[in-house]
Amino acid sequence: MISLEKVRLQLERLGLTQAAAVLDARLQVAAQREMAYAGSLVGLLGAETVVRRERCLRTRPAHLP
Repeated sequence: MISLEKVRLQLERLGLTQAAAVLDARLQVAAQREMAYAGSLVGLLGAETVVRRERCLRTRPAHLP
């Protein structure tokens, strides 16, 4: 199993499904922009954070007076 597949599998096992889904695209952008590893990781985890926040806002009941 190549490293990229291992990374994707580990992301999925950690429940970071959005990060696993966008991994290839994020790595391609990082390579094109010659981004540092830390910058690439920030972008990858940012995508996961956005999806989780949107899911939370959709499923959280509204607290109306």
